[in-house]
Amino acid sequence: LMKGSKFVEVASVLDDGPAKAAGMQVGDRIERIEGRSAEGFTVPDCVQRLRGPEGTRVSVTLGRGDKRVELTITRAKIVR
Repeated sequence: LMKGSKFVEVASVLDDGPAKAAGMQVGDRIERIEGRSAEGFTVPDCVQRLRGPEGTRVSVTLGRGDKRVELTITRAKIVR
């Protein structure tokens, strides 16, 4: 994740991670998390809201070019 102008932008997506499985792509803008605007959020703000117990879900609205994409990510343990 990296801070863009108004929204945090996705800088990379783990190949075997839950975000990739849900359809998130590099360059997407995180515009809403769980229905709440993410405008002005910092990277840590987004990370805090996206993390949660394994197996739970989080809804995310992404800006992709001039389109809006709705995703539901099922949280998983990420091992690096």
